[in-house]
Amino acid sequence: GNYGELLIVCDGMGGHKGGEIASRLSVESIKNHFESLNNSFNPVREIRASIQSANNTLIDTAKNDPALNEMGSTVVITLLQEDKAYIANLGDSRIYLCREGEIKQLTKDHSLVQQMVDSRMISQEEAKYHPQKNVITRSLGIGLQTEPEVSEEIKLKDCDIFILCSDGLTTFVNDNEILNMVSNEPVQEAANKLVDLANERGGEDDRHSCGRRRAGHPGTDLRYPRGRGLLDADGRQFRIPHSEFRIRHPPHFPLDPHTEIGIRRPAPG
Repeated sequence: GNYGELLIVCDGMGGHKGGEIASRLSVESIKNHFESLNNSFNPVREIRASIQSANNTLIDTAKNDPALNEMGSTVVITLLQEDKAYIANLGDSRIYLCREGEIKQLTKDHSLVQQMVDSRMISQEEAKYHPQKNVITRSLGIGLQTEPEVSEEIKLKDCDIFILCSDGLTTFVNDNEILNMVSNEPVQEAANKLVDLANERGGEDDRHSCGRRRAGHPGTDLRYPRGRGLLDADGRQFRIPHSEFRIRHPPHFPLDPHTEIGIRRPAPG
């Protein structure tokens, strides 16, 4: 779109029905917000506004259907504009940047175990296996106001790779494995292999799809099964949606690797 390139990953919660609806509505609301903007806008302000709009949509929808009262969603966003990027997160889905042979987690989880790590109550390693690992402290749909973390401008370098994923990937695949896969495989193949690897290590999600939209074909957004995920890509972004959602409460482990991945490799200068 005129706003740049937009990558969105939302991981729904609230049972199968609630989680599916929450993630779909969140993605659509954020996408629609950016499509309504003119060519000149403040990226940080509009990212915040788009997340608040998605939050309002979930709350309003839940008011009209008691069965959706517990639904909510995490969200991570990457907005790419020429040589710069902006990111945002709410919940425990993550954004990674692979650059010059290194991988860096750009977001911090909004979760109970992350708070415990920050308070030095447990180590980062202990957090991986903590029984409260799936309890998040911020998400869409749980309050009238959202508190996303939104970055300032990030300068892009050639061959940067952005990865957006839910905790279903990072529960079973470590950072170095992610880096190795996306550095040595075509991006679509890397996304598929990462999900397969998570499944082999304990996941139960056995249905995946992958789509892309090439530049020069406007108006051909690909929609995934059950309306999951909108892909406004130019052939350099990929996202793998999952078909089912975990129930976050009561806490349980291991988590199902319900994973979505978005990878963007800017064209060399």
